[in-house]
Amino acid sequence: MAPTNGRKANALNMTQKRLAKRVIPHSPGSPVTPRRRFLMDRLASVERKAAALTSENIRLRENNDSLSTRAENLGRKLHNKTRQATRARASANELRAELNCSKHARAIQAGRLTRRKTDGIQKALKQARVGVEKRWMKGKGGIFTEKSREMVRDLVALKVSPENIDPVIHTVGRIMEEGGIASDIQVAMEINASKAITLSGDGTTIKHINYEAKHVTFRDPRTGKPVTRILDITSATDHTSESQFEGWRTVLVEGLVGTYNASPLGRANPIDVDEFITFIRALGTDHANDQ
Repeated sequence: MAPTNGRKANALNMTQKRLAKRVIPHSPGSPVTPRRRFLMDRLASVERKAAALTSENIRLRENNDSLSTRAENLGRKLHNKTRQATRARASANELRAELNCSKHARAIQAGRLTRRKTDGIQKALKQARVGVEKRWMKGKGGIFTEKSREMVRDLVALKVSPENIDPVIHTVGRIMEEGGIASDIQVAMEINASKAITLSGDGTTIKHINYEAKHVTFRDPRTGKPVTRILDITSATDHTSESQFEGWRTVLVEGLVGTYNASPLGRANPIDVDEFITFIRALGTDHANDQ
């Protein structure tokens, strides 16, 4: 639009020059003729139009400069936003890669934990089988006496490692397992008699391994007083609610009910798993963001 107004201004300038040539030859003392008056008025009108067009041309140039500056600013902003978007995509890709690495690391950790537990069990069993038999620990028929079993349990409770228990070391694992089985049967019988229990659990991490402790509280059917039993202390792959639920299911269903029903008492008077679960009245665990 500015070039068009410029051409109009040039055309008006040419018109002014032609009109001026036609007006200037008049002598100062000569009278003003109507034609001269007409030309002078027309010249003044053309000059006014030329001044207006010049002002408009200046204004359009200023607007053009302003628009150019604004376009440059918008271009710089667009460039900055593009760089920010590129950086955001790069950060998202890095986070995605870290997440994949974290999942892979957790899978490796879970596999190591499983192998560590398996290796620990195999090592304990191997240590329990290796040793020197002491005849005075056994009774008639080669059966270990109750006092022998109690002594071994006491040694383990005092944190004596199996390899340091010289007498009948190969029976340590079996004797401790028998104590755990007897404990499971006792707790299952008490819960079945009380008909109402409260479960509680807490977890901690030791050397990057999660450990879960589980307890049960109920009223002793014989005395009516509340008692708390320790159910189990186990390791877990993580601290999520799914892992904790699976841990509770293993302890209650497979550990307590399964062990009791496999015993002579359980075969005579079995416990129904579905009914056993209905005895749970409350459950308390430590708070965690992933639950």
